[in-house]
Amino acid sequence: MPQPAIFKTSTVIITYRRDDALSQTLSRLAEVLPGDARDHEVVLVDNNADGRNRSVMLDAFRHARYVASSCNLGVAAGRNLGVAEASGEVLVFIDDDALVCGGTGFHDAVVKAFEDDASLGAVAFRSHMREEGVSDPIEFPHTDKTLPRDAAFETFRFIGVGHAIRAEAMASVGPYYASFFYGMEEFELCFRLMDLGWSIRYEPRFAVLHMKMPSGRLPTKAVAQRMYANKLCLAWMHLPTKEFVLCACAWAVKTLLDTRSPATVLRAILAFTKNARTDRMKRLPKAHVVNKISVLGGVPWR
Repeated sequence: MPQPAIFKTSTVIITYRRDDALSQTLSRLAEVLPGDARDHEVVLVDNNADGRNRSVMLDAFRHARYVASSCNLGVAAGRNLGVAEASGEVLVFIDDDALVCGGTGFHDAVVKAFEDDASLGAVAFRSHMREEGVSDPIEFPHTDKTLPRDAAFETFRFIGVGHAIRAEAMASVGPYYASFFYGMEEFELCFRLMDLGWSIRYEPRFAVLHMKMPSGRLPTKAVAQRMYANKLCLAWMHLPTKEFVLCACAWAVKTLLDTRSPATVLRAILAFTKNARTDRMKRLPKAHVVNKISVLGGVPWR
């Protein structure tokens, strides 16, 4: 859970095998958060566990915390570790290969978005690819990819590469599921946010340029396997039976087409069944959240 609020924002970055990209990410962030920024802190979670102390990379920031993990915790547990160290009213999450697109008022504007709407639990940032102004359709936070990229709207998900969560909302729903490790962890958290009445907005005025560095990433088949297994876990926990079956079937076909590997599909199903037996992963379908997603023009199982 977040620490008692001291700062307006805590920017949490998890890094793994991307020192060059991380250097660029922090350099851009330092331009957005100048050295005299008193109301904002940066929390760097180091998943490398290689014995190197990367705290010197935070020297440009007035308030910074360095958290070294003893092993690669993955994205979900890594974010949880960062949240536990953070003490901002708003938690800003940026990938270690993403550049903030904005000037020195970026973080204050994010804070104001939450101050203006007491029900706002999370803000989805716009993700640019290659160059600013060109959005990545995969990282557009809605299942309807025909929606305009430059207009704000209420949505039902955010993408991990760039987003912000009200610390109070994070405390109310609990941490990311560490067993997800990587993939779908943010979508699952969105179900819990909406279940408790928090809203989620896509705000394209807050954006990042996602460099998508290949280093530190899992092989393609391993990614596909985790995505399918985690999608099954998410659907099992939160979707009614009909939507769960649709999700399981549709994603099985997609995973098979993407990997051409029936074994990958089978391993994902086995990983899901193993996780589904854990006490924490209880099946509690949220019909009202599913209905809300449909009202917002989304497809709950996609």
